[in-house]
Amino acid sequence: MDTLEYLVKGGRIGKAQGFVGGVLNIKPILYINDGELHQYGRVRTRRKAVERIIEIARAAAPLAEVGVLHGAVPDEAQALAADLADLTPGTPPIVSSVGPAVGTHTGPGALGVAFRRA
Repeated sequence: MDTLEYLVKGGRIGKAQGFVGGVLNIKPILYINDGELHQYGRVRTRRKAVERIIEIARAAAPLAEVGVLHGAVPDEAQALAADLADLTPGTPPIVSSVGPAVGTHTGPGALGVAFRRA
């Protein structure tokens, strides 16, 4: 996520946590398991967040499919998909925008990866 503003508005985090996270430029890395949202970690810049997402996807290889999801940042999503293309030879990553439920809580600028192990 580019900002914590939408997590605060959606009640996922408190106002104080959102304020401090915003001041420190914190980017949470989240994952969904069995329909529940969990925190994978936190980094302090967007660049580091994208690098960490790539590391997580590479650590999960071999992968059968990869999808890159974005909230109004299609160019960044395409670049991330290009970085992950070698994880699924012969099957390019799918790039798509997030749906309204996820987009409501993440806001514009969200970037994520979904994958299925081989």
